[in-house]
Amino acid sequence: ALAKDLGYSYTLLCSEVAITPEENAQFTAWARETAGKGLGLFFHAAFGTLAENIEAVKLAEMAGADIVLLSYPPQFWPTSEQEIYDYTKQFCDATNLAVMLFPIPLWGFERVHPAGMSVELVRKLLKDCPNIVAIKEAGGSVERVSALRSVLPAEFEMLSGDDSLTLPFIAAGAVGVISVASNLIPKEVCGLVNAALAGNYDDARKSLTRATDLDTTDAQGLDALGRAFEGSLEQTNDGKFIESARFAYDRATKADPKMFHAHLG
Repeated sequence: ALAKDLGYSYTLLCSEVAITPEENAQFTAWARETAGKGLGLFFHAAFGTLAENIEAVKLAEMAGADIVLLSYPPQFWPTSEQEIYDYTKQFCDATNLAVMLFPIPLWGFERVHPAGMSVELVRKLLKDCPNIVAIKEAGGSVERVSALRSVLPAEFEMLSGDDSLTLPFIAAGAVGVISVASNLIPKEVCGLVNAALAGNYDDARKSLTRATDLDTTDAQGLDALGRAFEGSLEQTNDGKFIESARFAYDRATKADPKMFHAHLG
């Protein structure tokens, strides 16, 4: 599979698209058949209700998913950390899959706690939900990563949820990134993570520089971004896939050239 060839450890399937739990499970089964056992598959619990997410995760688990990225429905509007705890625990109790927490300003939890989920809440969830194994930290704070790392078990993994903060987050105790930019510049992102984890921060900074050199706010930057994207796809020697990817790239950039700047954060 292309993702494995490019150095990915896991890939996030069917993220925030109009799809039923059954369709999601079918896509998961296709991905598992294609990727084999060498690539971890994330189920994204991003359906509209807790009940639907529980239904979907059970189907995804049977179809071959390995781990869950736990989101929260837009109508879920907690007024206390207890409500966040209750939703999360109900979901975790309903699946045997490993679960990754995902506090992010999008959920609006900051009205409950400035960090979305307090360190104390994360610790309580880890204690009461043994299948919670990781957190996607997207709050933008290196101090937050350091605070979590200092009190959580060594086997609990933290990943950056922001491409631009991957290097400082790894320095503070994270072990990788759930990346948006890697869809376009996988070599650079994988190189950055691997170098940083090995302690080769000079090489990591070089990879970061190559990634940020792709200025996506002007025509020249978009052209460079397109060449980087196409270069990674050429490794597949699959003309149809390359043709489809180029069409999607051309259509998107003609519609709104600034979208990639926003997409990459």
